Amino acid sequence: MPTLQDVLKTLQALANPNTALITRRHGVTDEIWGVPYTATVEILKQVKMDHALAAELWETGIHEARVLATKLADPKALTQQQMDAWLKDASDYRVTDALSGLAARSPDVLRWALDWIGSKKEWPSSAGWNVVALLAMDGRLPEADAK
Repeated sequence: MPTLQDVLKTLQALANPNTALITRRHGVTDEIWGVPYTATVEILKQVKMDHALAAELWETGIHEARVLATKLADPKALTQQQMDAWLKDASDYRVTDALSGLAARSPDVLRWALDWIGSKKEWPSSAGWNVVALLAMDGRLPEADAK
């Protein structure tokens, strides 16, 4: 099972300064190494789901590590407290979209999404709307009572 250091070494080996510049122009303000998202597929094949490793990757503050964390985290182990904390750290639409995708796979997410929609902060509110849209597209958004 790969460790945090193993994954970070792999990410560093995949880094491309030109990709980092382009991504920075798209609003990413976190530390960024320039790892193309397609390059992380191999890491995902090796690691699969690992919620503890996902939490460690998130804590690095590195953009690509955070996006990867959203792919490795276990949606069933995810809590609203953890998602709220991760959303508090979010600083761009790419991370927010990745967090929304993770949250949308969690069983209790609609309640969370409705809380986030009411936020006065951009990224939690955006994540809430993203989750509602993802649930609607997946046919998991409950219909309102038609009275």
